[in-house]
Amino acid sequence: MQMNKPRNGLRAVLPRALREGARALLLWGALLPSATAGEPSPPSSQDPFPPLNLAFREAYADLRADVLARTTPVIIYSGDSLALLRDGQRTTAVAAGQLYHDLKTVAHIPLALYALLLPEADHDLGVATRSRLLEYRALVLRARDSSASGRLFSEVQRQRQLRLIDRSQAFMQQVSTAGRVSTAQLRGFAHRQSEDVVANTDEAARSQIDTLDAAMSAWLQDLSPEERAALRVVVRVTHMARTGNIVHQYFASVLGVPLDDRLGDDEVCARLVRAESVADEHEALNLLGSHLIDVDAIGLFFGDDLPLHRDILADPATRILEPRGSASVERGEPPQ
Repeated sequence: MQMNKPRNGLRAVLPRALREGARALLLWGALLPSATAGEPSPPSSQDPFPPLNLAFREAYADLRADVLARTTPVIIYSGDSLALLRDGQRTTAVAAGQLYHDLKTVAHIPLALYALLLPEADHDLGVATRSRLLEYRALVLRARDSSASGRLFSEVQRQRQLRLIDRSQAFMQQVSTAGRVSTAQLRGFAHRQSEDVVANTDEAARSQIDTLDAAMSAWLQDLSPEERAALRVVVRVTHMARTGNIVHQYFASVLGVPLDDRLGDDEVCARLVRAESVADEHEALNLLGSHLIDVDAIGLFFGDDLPLHRDILADPATRILEPRGSASVERGEPPQ
């Protein structure tokens, strides 16, 4: 399921007069850091530079708001949900169903035990750890009852969940009785669960892709060919799950854009934006707006050789730092 790319980035959403009037503003708004606590105050209230820069930020923000108002449709993935923003309307759909969550939850049991016990491996367990282990055993026991008689598992999946739970219960009983666990025992337990854990994660991925397919099939049928060609997607991801993120991979396939955003031209890559650790949907949309604006500006100020996602200070930093060589923090050598 692939879609045609739009031929124009910013030009598709901004009229010519606005583009020409705003070109001097386009690049820096998304790249400049916001003010943070502890930054020094301006040397004087009469200093013209802070209000000058503030005027730029306000102009850039206004331009970005105008761009976003003209950009439709947009899909935003956030956690377990998808939101389709289309002509001022917002429609939501589930991005991960109950089976996905259940498979991952059981797969997390051995990992939870590893995290709980590793800090005190090769030592007697402390009172706090013993107490937490007892509480966790009770939670796992309740999960077993639910897995045995309910949930959405197939019979093969159900037997796998019971294996993972029963092995974990037996290991917790062993550790509680001994009052300690060695690193070798803990690693051996984790390794013995790996086959079932991997099977759960494989099937969780399939479940999520099936759920995404259901939502996208319904939405795409309702979009016109022009809307499908103009569709943009923002995928909110966490830092640890950034590389190879399943939803990012999914929409790269749907849109027909490179999975690696360093490949392909910037206008194509701006159709699928990976928003790492942004706080909410508003911030995700602002990031999309910055992408759309900066696509047009890169060539104006820096030529076509600077990729959209490359720090504009990267090349001058390399020219400055390479001749200095490497300092040694351990030896207390300062930069040269």
